[in-house]
Amino acid sequence: MCDICLDRRRLLLGAATVGAGLVANTQAASSQAKAIPPEPQWASVVGEGWQTFRFGPDDEVGAPNLITPTVTLAALQLVKTGRVLRLGLDLNGKSPGTPPRKFEHYLVQNIGSRFNNNDDFIHASLNTGTQIDGLGHMGVDGVFYNGHRWQDIAAMEGLSKLGAEHIPLMVTRGVLLDMVKLKGRRFRGGEVITIAETQAALAQIGVEVRAGDIVLFHTGWLDLWRAGDDAFWKSQPGPGIEVANFLCAAGVAGIGADNSRLEADPHERPDVFFPVHQILLAKHGAHVLENWNTQVLVDAGATEFCLVVAPLPISGASQTWVNPLVIL
Repeated sequence: MCDICLDRRRLLLGAATVGAGLVANTQAASSQAKAIPPEPQWASVVGEGWQTFRFGPDDEVGAPNLITPTVTLAALQLVKTGRVLRLGLDLNGKSPGTPPRKFEHYLVQNIGSRFNNNDDFIHASLNTGTQIDGLGHMGVDGVFYNGHRWQDIAAMEGLSKLGAEHIPLMVTRGVLLDMVKLKGRRFRGGEVITIAETQAALAQIGVEVRAGDIVLFHTGWLDLWRAGDDAFWKSQPGPGIEVANFLCAAGVAGIGADNSRLEADPHERPDVFFPVHQILLAKHGAHVLENWNTQVLVDAGATEFCLVVAPLPISGASQTWVNPLVIL
């Protein structure tokens, strides 16, 4: 196993152990956390006063609030042929997910059915395959969207706030940015997509980002996973901090890519853990979409389209599986 994978395994196992102890002392931990100011490296990414309560202090939906009926109706006007594309990957033991995350499926025969009835059991991380990060997935120095602190909302049985059941059904305009076409090659691991490249890709297709859009980056990185190349896990390309700020300022409901981490890894800011995730999820309430099969859009020549996103509403989950559809 690669050193990065081992480090992630230790991180996840350590977090689970520490989390179990902290959750047992929720009230004490919460009062202690509120007395600790945020670390300066976090503030340098999201800015001072980043908790704006934009949609009210009780909101658990975030940026998808901007997908109004008017936005949905406009997206439906993009449907011309009725052709339907699936952006979700098959879920199985080979589904992409950063180790030690995995997907395991067990088929069992119901006793007494005379071999006429099969049943299924799944043991898996929700961060495998094509998925969507909820607003409870990642915060800024322990503070999540709308000011919720980890100690106040997290328990071993799930989140009491910002769970995946609050991710709404979304029918909106999707925009594909084919970075491979722009660059003339597949992006490299750790390569950061710049704001200049993003704007050039938008100009290439003659599209401006609007409120309620979901923007997808095609980097070609899933090709490595399809080929069984371990380089897929060791690093990833993805949009950078400036791109996240730019798209969130335009009001996107989410940003996705054809990789398992969305943003560049190693991270653009090595002193901050997943800075693009924190800008999107914690500050703006915009969702992170990972392992989306953007190749089918490239093959279809689709650049703006009607996108249907119906997340699996797993109560209290910080992320969930999704099988996104495009109607051309």
